[in-house]
Amino acid sequence: MAQTVPPRGHGRSGGPQQAGPPASLRARGAPGDRRHGDFRQTRPDSQWTHRSIAKSLASHGVSASQVGRILADLDLKPHLVRGWLTRPDDPHFHVKATEVCALYSHRPPGSVVLSVDEKTAMQARSRRHPTRPARPGDAERREFEYRRHGTASIVAALDVHTGQVLVEDIARNDSVTFIRFLRLLDGSIDPALTIHLVLDNGSSHVSKATRAWLAAHPRFTVHHTPSTPRG
Repeated sequence: MAQTVPPRGHGRSGGPQQAGPPASLRARGAPGDRRHGDFRQTRPDSQWTHRSIAKSLASHGVSASQVGRILADLDLKPHLVRGWLTRPDDPHFHVKATEVCALYSHRPPGSVVLSVDEKTAMQARSRRHPTRPARPGDAERREFEYRRHGTASIVAALDVHTGQVLVEDIARNDSVTFIRFLRLLDGSIDPALTIHLVLDNGSSHVSKATRAWLAAHPRFTVHHTPSTPRG
């Protein structure tokens, strides 16, 4: 004997559900309707949220809870944004990736392999209260509040085989700063060792000044990562 399945929302408290086909169509079409509401003035990218859709449809008698149920039933997520790269893929992607992976797996004899990059505008923060260490029956406790101390920028070189890191604070992220860091590496590492640098394609890494400096210091061998990621 066939069993009758009650509709979604059957038995819930409150008044009868009013979100019929017209309301569903309005909620479904609102994010993509360029004529709807104040699109031209405030939503040039057509990114909508549950709240913005509900506000736009309030004049049609569609409540925020109805909008939420409609979006859930249709599995619509108009707030999501997907990015893409407009540049073409690096035609030498696999060659470069294989070269870098080989360096990470096997250090060439008489050399050091360094992964070098800048990290700019990091938030410098400290905990407002000290962390409480773990004790029997109680995990470590870390208070969530913190103090802001502005931002910090660094350039760092990671020895991929030993885990050692050389870090320097920087005020600017340009060729002059990067070359100064290369000089620091040159003076800090055993002169008998060849230095393999793994770099991305940032402007300070590929500038004319940087390339000229590296050409004048042959103990440095540069290995660039692919210019664009795939995935």
